[in-house]
Amino acid sequence: MSSSDFNGLIIDVIVSADELPVVDKSAKSERSCPECDRKFSLLKIKGTEVDFCSYCKSYWFDSGELAAITDQGTDIPDTTLRSREAKHPCPVCGEIMKEHIYLRGNNLLVDRCPEHGVYLESGELQRALDALKE
Repeated sequence: MSSSDFNGLIIDVIVSADELPVVDKSAKSERSCPECDRKFSLLKIKGTEVDFCSYCKSYWFDSGELAAITDQGTDIPDTTLRSREAKHPCPVCGEIMKEHIYLRGNNLLVDRCPEHGVYLESGELQRALDALKE
């Protein structure tokens, strides 16, 4: 189920990546997707505005936004787990992000800039939500 907000420019959705509506491509973020370099569109999930690439189906969450959407205390539940250099730059500062294991016992790797936020590639939001349900 979804509903439009801000004259259809930002969309509020129930947290399920499978239920995402078509994003109004006229609501552009100032940031660009680190995968394809296209401008992000804006999307509202559980009242939190996030950047969404309608081409790659990826998401950028500013610091604290993913935690708010997943009802966790932090964006990545356990940042003490292993990490390595990611292939994508942060859309805010341009520094190469780190790939982190999202949750212990889960093979989901997400890109994180320690200063600015978390980048989730296509399908990773749903995988993160599913991991938290287990």
